[in-house]
Amino acid sequence: MALIALVGPLVNTAAAAGTISDESAFVAKINDLRASKGIGTLSVDGGLTQIARDWAQQMANAGDISHNPSLKDLVTANWSKLG
Repeated sequence: MALIALVGPLVNTAAAAGTISDESAFVAKINDLRASKGIGTLSVDGGLTQIARDWAQQMANAGDISHNPSLKDLVTANWSKLG
């Protein structure tokens, strides 16, 4: 199972390091909760993460939030459910 983490834009190297740290902490908290319930952990897919980062940047530039209308075209492999 893959997890998309929507994050803020990457502004510089320091911001990128903070973003990656935040993403890792987010996934760790989800997986800790899942483990406490006897549910398998999630893994992060780098390609999906990049799609999420790119869309987060676009939303930040627009000053608004929205769904990515191209998501189904960007995510093409190994999916049983998307959305």
